[in-house]
Amino acid sequence: KKLLLLVSVLNSSFQSEIFECSHVLEHKLLLSSGIPIKRATQNVCRISNVHQISEITEVLETKRNFSSVSVIYLANSTILKIPTLIFTRLPNLSTFSASDVQLMQIHRDDFTNAHNLTTLVLSKNMIKDLQDNIFSQIKKLKTLDLSHNLIVSINEETFVGCGDDLRQVDLSYNKIYILDYSALVPLAHEKNFPLELKLDFNEIKEVRESHNVHHLHFEILSMKNNQLSSFTCPDVK
Repeated sequence: KKLLLLVSVLNSSFQSEIFECSHVLEHKLLLSSGIPIKRATQNVCRISNVHQISEITEVLETKRNFSSVSVIYLANSTILKIPTLIFTRLPNLSTFSASDVQLMQIHRDDFTNAHNLTTLVLSKNMIKDLQDNIFSQIKKLKTLDLSHNLIVSINEETFVGCGDDLRQVDLSYNKIYILDYSALVPLAHEKNFPLELKLDFNEIKEVRESHNVHHLHFEILSMKNNQLSSFTCPDVK
């Protein structure tokens, strides 16, 4: 294991920002959601105390070879929307974590250039709505964490277009109150590695059946601590 750590406090125009970068070889990382990820080589940057999207790229550009950054963690920040430019400027970015940064909405176009993103963590924000096909641009996505938001519903188009690599989706601790089987179909189609879907601690009172849904293929489908009085599920394989 080789670890090279650089911590720098920036000039007076960015005195509130803390920028920490690590070059990690064969180093196991633990996301805020508790999901472990492992990469052979990662260039990890943790950025704190930024309050404008433009500050993120300006901070990154202070680092030599910043385009090689593959993992970004934002913390103790307020960014309100996805900093889309980083996906263009950082072609090797595979993990983007922006937890508890007061995000209120995300859009499909935010991820147009997120071609190599495999892990997206947007937990502990204030996201209420998910557009149709919202993650269809992220074809390599494996892990998606939207837990601890204010999402009220998902429909049959929400996850359409997600690639076959998607393995884990965490929607726990949201405000979902009605669930339609058809909304799960884009996540449950047959593939080599069935998906883990967490819907725990929502407000689900009703699960609506769909005549067109006969089989749902999941590794784990968890709906603990909801408000269901009964739940009849089609075959979950």
